Amino acid sequence: MNLRGPEFRRVFERQRGVFVAEGQRVVERLLRSSWTVCSVLVAAERAARILPRLPPTDAPIYVASQPVIDRMTGFNLHRGLLAAAQRPPQGHWSDVVDRARRLLIVERINDQENLGTLFRSAAALGMDALLLSPDSCDPLYRRTVRVSMGAVLDLPFRIVDTWPNVLSDLGAAGWHVVAFTPATTAISLPECQSSLHGYERVAVMVGSEGDGLSAAALALATQHVRIPMTSHTDSLNVAMAASIGMYAVGGTGQ
Repeated sequence: MNLRGPEFRRVFERQRGVFVAEGQRVVERLLRSSWTVCSVLVAAERAARILPRLPPTDAPIYVASQPVIDRMTGFNLHRGLLAAAQRPPQGHWSDVVDRARRLLIVERINDQENLGTLFRSAAALGMDALLLSPDSCDPLYRRTVRVSMGAVLDLPFRIVDTWPNVLSDLGAAGWHVVAFTPATTAISLPECQSSLHGYERVAVMVGSEGDGLSAAALALATQHVRIPMTSHTDSLNVAMAASIGMYAVGGTGQ
Protein backbone atom coordinates (compact mmCIF):
# COMPACT_ATOMS: atom_id res chain seq x y z
CA MET A 1 0.00 0.00 0.00
CA ASN A 2 1.53 3.31 -1.09
CA LEU A 3 0.57 5.99 1.44
CA ARG A 4 1.85 8.69 -0.92
CA GLY A 5 -0.85 7.98 -3.49
CA PRO A 6 -3.73 10.25 -2.39
CA GLU A 7 -6.20 9.15 -5.05
CA PHE A 8 -5.51 5.46 -4.46
CA ARG A 9 -5.75 5.93 -0.71
CA ARG A 10 -8.95 7.97 -0.98
CA VAL A 11 -10.69 5.06 -2.73
CA PHE A 12 -8.96 2.24 -0.80
CA GLU A 13 -9.45 3.70 2.67
CA ARG A 14 -13.09 4.60 2.13
CA GLN A 15 -13.85 1.18 0.64
CA ARG A 16 -12.19 -0.55 3.60
CA GLY A 17 -13.52 1.95 6.11
CA VAL A 18 -10.09 2.69 7.60
CA PHE A 19 -7.62 5.55 8.00
CA VAL A 20 -3.98 5.86 9.08
CA ALA A 21 -2.51 7.82 12.01
CA GLU A 22 1.20 8.64 12.13
CA GLY A 23 3.62 9.69 14.86
CA GLN A 24 4.03 9.07 18.58
CA ARG A 25 1.72 11.75 19.97
CA VAL A 26 -1.04 11.15 17.44
CA VAL A 27 -1.01 7.37 17.82
CA GLU A 28 -0.96 7.69 21.62
CA ARG A 29 -3.98 9.98 21.38
CA LEU A 30 -5.70 7.49 19.09
CA LEU A 31 -5.07 4.59 21.47
CA ARG A 32 -6.53 6.58 24.37
CA SER A 33 -9.64 7.52 22.37
CA SER A 34 -12.85 5.58 21.78
CA TRP A 35 -11.94 4.97 18.12
CA THR A 36 -11.47 1.33 17.08
CA VAL A 37 -7.80 0.65 16.31
CA CYS A 38 -7.14 -2.16 13.82
CA SER A 39 -3.35 -2.48 14.14
CA VAL A 40 -0.15 -0.68 15.05
CA LEU A 41 3.12 -0.77 13.09
CA VAL A 42 6.43 0.10 14.77
CA ALA A 43 9.89 0.46 13.22
CA ALA A 44 12.18 -2.16 14.79
CA GLU A 45 14.98 0.37 15.19
CA ARG A 46 12.74 2.48 17.46
CA ALA A 47 10.69 -0.22 19.13
CA ALA A 48 12.61 -0.15 22.43
CA ARG A 49 11.82 3.54 22.84
CA ILE A 50 8.29 3.59 21.39
CA LEU A 51 6.62 0.45 22.76
CA PRO A 52 6.90 1.24 26.50
CA ARG A 53 5.18 4.58 25.92
CA LEU A 54 2.14 3.23 24.08
CA PRO A 55 -1.14 3.06 26.02
CA PRO A 56 -2.58 -0.45 26.47
CA THR A 57 -4.40 -1.75 23.40
CA ASP A 58 -6.06 -4.95 22.22
CA ALA A 59 -4.99 -4.18 18.65
CA PRO A 60 -2.14 -6.27 17.22
CA ILE A 61 1.25 -4.53 17.24
CA TYR A 62 3.62 -5.36 14.38
CA VAL A 63 7.34 -4.62 14.35
CA ALA A 64 9.25 -4.40 11.07
CA SER A 65 12.57 -3.03 9.88
CA GLN A 66 12.69 0.45 8.39
CA PRO A 67 13.39 -0.78 4.82
CA VAL A 68 10.36 -3.09 4.99
CA ILE A 69 8.13 -0.28 6.26
CA ASP A 70 9.43 2.07 3.56
CA ARG A 71 8.51 -0.48 0.88
CA MET A 72 5.07 -1.01 2.41
CA THR A 73 4.17 2.64 2.78
CA GLY A 74 6.02 4.21 -0.14
CA PHE A 75 7.82 6.82 1.96
CA ASN A 76 10.41 7.07 4.71
CA LEU A 77 8.55 6.72 7.99
CA HIS A 78 10.97 8.76 10.05
CA ARG A 79 8.51 8.94 12.95
CA GLY A 80 8.70 5.17 13.31
CA LEU A 81 5.03 4.58 14.19
CA LEU A 82 1.77 4.07 12.31
CA ALA A 83 -1.68 2.89 13.35
CA ALA A 84 -4.70 1.89 11.28
CA ALA A 85 -8.16 2.59 12.68
CA GLN A 86 -11.76 2.23 11.60
CA ARG A 87 -13.58 5.19 10.11
CA PRO A 88 -16.70 5.85 12.17
CA PRO A 89 -20.08 5.95 10.42
CA GLN A 90 -21.04 9.49 9.46
CA GLY A 91 -24.20 10.55 11.26
CA HIS A 92 -26.38 13.55 10.48
CA TRP A 93 -24.84 16.97 11.06
CA SER A 94 -27.48 17.78 13.66
CA ASP A 95 -25.98 15.09 15.91
CA VAL A 96 -23.03 17.35 16.70
CA VAL A 97 -24.67 20.75 16.19
CA ASP A 98 -27.50 20.22 18.66
CA ARG A 99 -25.03 20.08 21.54
CA ALA A 100 -22.78 22.90 20.29
CA ARG A 101 -22.55 26.61 20.96
CA ARG A 102 -19.57 27.43 18.72
CA LEU A 103 -18.93 25.97 15.26
CA LEU A 104 -16.30 26.15 12.57
CA ILE A 105 -17.70 25.68 9.06
CA VAL A 106 -15.37 25.15 6.10
CA GLU A 107 -16.15 25.16 2.39
CA ARG A 108 -13.97 23.66 -0.37
CA ILE A 109 -10.79 23.41 1.72
CA ASN A 110 -8.51 21.41 -0.58
CA ASP A 111 -5.15 21.52 1.21
CA GLN A 112 -4.67 18.69 3.69
CA GLU A 113 -2.26 20.62 5.92
CA ASN A 114 -4.58 23.63 6.07
CA LEU A 115 -7.43 21.36 7.10
CA GLY A 116 -5.28 19.78 9.81
CA THR A 117 -4.36 23.22 11.13
CA LEU A 118 -8.02 24.24 11.10
CA PHE A 119 -8.92 21.23 13.25
CA ARG A 120 -6.07 21.89 15.68
CA SER A 121 -6.98 25.59 15.99
CA ALA A 122 -10.70 24.86 16.33
CA ALA A 123 -10.03 22.46 19.20
CA ALA A 124 -7.72 24.95 20.90
CA LEU A 125 -10.01 27.96 20.49
CA GLY A 126 -13.23 26.62 21.91
CA MET A 127 -15.12 25.28 18.91
CA ASP A 128 -17.52 22.46 19.77
CA ALA A 129 -17.71 20.89 16.31
CA LEU A 130 -16.70 21.33 12.68
CA LEU A 131 -18.85 21.09 9.55
CA LEU A 132 -17.32 20.51 6.10
CA SER A 133 -18.77 20.95 2.62
CA PRO A 134 -18.66 17.68 0.63
CA ASP A 135 -16.03 19.08 -1.77
CA SER A 136 -13.49 19.65 1.02
CA CYS A 137 -10.58 17.24 1.34
CA ASP A 138 -10.64 14.17 3.59
CA PRO A 139 -10.38 15.07 7.30
CA LEU A 140 -9.00 11.58 8.02
CA TYR A 141 -6.20 11.73 5.47
CA ARG A 142 -2.87 10.77 7.10
CA ARG A 143 -1.32 14.24 6.76
CA THR A 144 -4.41 16.01 8.06
CA VAL A 145 -4.57 13.77 11.13
CA ARG A 146 -0.85 14.36 11.77
CA VAL A 147 -0.96 18.15 11.32
CA SER A 148 -4.02 18.36 13.57
CA MET A 149 -1.93 16.61 16.27
CA GLY A 150 -4.86 14.22 16.61
CA ALA A 151 -7.46 16.96 17.19
CA VAL A 152 -9.56 15.40 14.43
CA LEU A 153 -9.95 12.39 16.75
CA ASP A 154 -11.53 14.47 19.53
CA LEU A 155 -13.38 17.32 17.80
CA PRO A 156 -16.74 16.13 16.42
CA PHE A 157 -17.14 16.76 12.69
CA ARG A 158 -19.60 16.05 9.92
CA ILE A 159 -19.36 16.23 6.13
CA VAL A 160 -22.61 17.88 5.05
CA ASP A 161 -24.15 16.67 1.79
CA THR A 162 -26.90 19.30 1.81
CA TRP A 163 -24.49 22.15 1.09
CA PRO A 164 -25.07 25.09 1.19
CA ASN A 165 -28.70 24.63 2.28
CA VAL A 166 -27.48 23.55 5.71
CA LEU A 167 -26.68 27.22 6.35
CA SER A 168 -30.39 28.06 6.09
CA ASP A 169 -31.16 25.26 8.52
CA LEU A 170 -28.58 26.61 10.96
CA GLY A 171 -30.07 30.09 10.70
CA ALA A 172 -33.53 28.73 11.39
CA ALA A 173 -32.13 26.96 14.47
CA GLY A 174 -30.83 30.25 15.87
CA TRP A 175 -27.23 30.11 14.64
CA HIS A 176 -25.46 33.38 13.79
CA VAL A 177 -23.20 32.42 10.86
CA VAL A 178 -20.22 34.76 10.48
CA ALA A 179 -18.70 34.46 7.00
CA PHE A 180 -15.11 35.64 6.69
CA THR A 181 -14.25 37.40 3.44
CA PRO A 182 -11.72 40.05 2.34
CA ALA A 183 -14.49 42.00 0.57
CA THR A 184 -14.43 45.69 1.44
CA THR A 185 -18.22 45.65 1.81
CA ALA A 186 -17.95 43.36 4.85
CA ILE A 187 -17.92 44.82 8.35
CA SER A 188 -14.64 44.78 10.26
CA LEU A 189 -13.93 42.13 12.88
CA PRO A 190 -14.06 44.64 15.80
CA GLU A 191 -17.52 45.75 14.60
CA CYS A 192 -18.58 42.11 14.42
CA GLN A 193 -17.43 41.44 17.98
CA SER A 194 -19.54 44.34 19.28
CA SER A 195 -22.61 43.03 17.46
CA LEU A 196 -22.41 39.46 18.79
CA HIS A 197 -23.55 40.15 22.34
CA GLY A 198 -26.74 38.26 22.96
CA TYR A 199 -26.11 35.54 20.39
CA GLU A 200 -25.76 32.21 22.14
CA ARG A 201 -24.80 30.16 19.06
CA VAL A 202 -22.15 31.52 16.70
CA ALA A 203 -20.49 29.81 13.72
CA VAL A 204 -17.31 30.96 11.97
CA MET A 205 -17.28 30.11 8.25
CA VAL A 206 -14.26 30.20 5.91
CA GLY A 207 -13.79 29.18 2.29
CA SER A 208 -11.26 27.76 -0.10
CA GLU A 209 -7.62 28.84 -0.15
CA GLY A 210 -7.92 30.46 -3.57
CA ASP A 211 -11.42 31.78 -4.17
CA GLY A 212 -12.74 32.01 -0.62
CA LEU A 213 -16.41 31.37 0.09
CA SER A 214 -18.79 30.76 -2.77
CA ALA A 215 -21.48 33.28 -3.62
CA ALA A 216 -24.12 30.75 -2.52
CA ALA A 217 -22.54 30.32 0.91
CA LEU A 218 -22.09 34.06 1.38
CA ALA A 219 -25.73 34.66 0.45
CA LEU A 220 -26.89 32.34 3.25
CA ALA A 221 -24.58 33.69 5.96
CA THR A 222 -25.91 35.98 8.68
CA GLN A 223 -23.01 38.41 8.53
CA HIS A 224 -19.98 39.12 6.32
CA VAL A 225 -16.81 40.01 8.22
CA ARG A 226 -13.31 41.06 7.17
CA ILE A 227 -10.09 41.16 9.15
CA PRO A 228 -8.54 44.65 8.88
CA MET A 229 -5.03 44.52 7.43
CA THR A 230 -2.52 46.78 5.72
CA SER A 231 -2.73 47.59 2.04
CA HIS A 232 0.35 45.43 1.38
CA THR A 233 -1.70 42.22 1.74
CA ASP A 234 -5.17 41.46 0.42
CA SER A 235 -5.82 38.26 2.39
CA LEU A 236 -4.46 35.77 4.92
CA ASN A 237 -3.92 32.04 4.77
CA VAL A 238 -7.29 30.41 5.47
CA ALA A 239 -6.09 28.65 8.62
CA MET A 240 -4.65 31.89 10.01
CA ALA A 241 -7.77 33.89 9.19
CA ALA A 242 -10.01 31.25 10.75
CA SER A 243 -7.87 31.17 13.91
CA ILE A 244 -8.21 34.94 14.33
CA GLY A 245 -11.95 34.69 13.77
CA MET A 246 -12.41 31.79 16.17
CA TYR A 247 -10.46 33.55 18.88
CA ALA A 248 -12.51 36.71 18.41
CA VAL A 249 -15.95 35.06 18.47
CA GLY A 250 -15.26 31.66 19.96
CA GLY A 251 -15.25 30.06 23.37
CA THR A 252 -11.84 31.42 24.41
CA GLY A 253 -12.29 34.86 22.90
CA GLN A 254 -15.42 35.97 24.74
